[in-house]
Amino acid sequence: MNRVRMTGRFLLAVAAGTALLFATASTASAATAVQSGGVAPAAVGANLTGATITFFTLDENKDDNTFVRVQVRDENGALASTTSGFFGEFKDGTTRGPLPMTVRSGIKWETLTFNSVTISIVPDGNDTWRFGFEVDLFFSDGSVEPEFIDFVSLSQNHRSEAFEFVF
Repeated sequence: MNRVRMTGRFLLAVAAGTALLFATASTASAATAVQSGGVAPAAVGANLTGATITFFTLDENKDDNTFVRVQVRDENGALASTTSGFFGEFKDGTTRGPLPMTVRSGIKWETLTFNSVTISIVPDGNDTWRFGFEVDLFFSDGSVEPEFIDFVSLSQNHRSEAFEFVF
């Protein structure tokens, strides 16, 4: 009889601990929503409404006649946003941006949780550009998903690089 009571008490303690664990996780989620200004981070169903890219040139500039293309693709490889142009010279140690990106309509948050950013250059002759970048994706629920890469090196011999992000 004591074994039955002990087993019952043990199972009750496990159930109470599990309930406490789930309650703590729910409280943490609510705290996160309040800390981010009361908006739940990137709710499912939110639409992509904007995107920007900022470049941080390191110790090797981008020449003024080097063409740059940036593409953000969703988990299915569909184009979500893009920008391209010469943008002028990006001198060593400078920041350029945020540069606005064109956004395709109807792109949902849930299709971008696994996404890729591809940056390509078309130099006129020789050009090596070393940089970092930040892409910010803006959603209709007010949330922003920033994506960072610290170091990229593109040149006439290595013109494109793709980066996968998960949020």
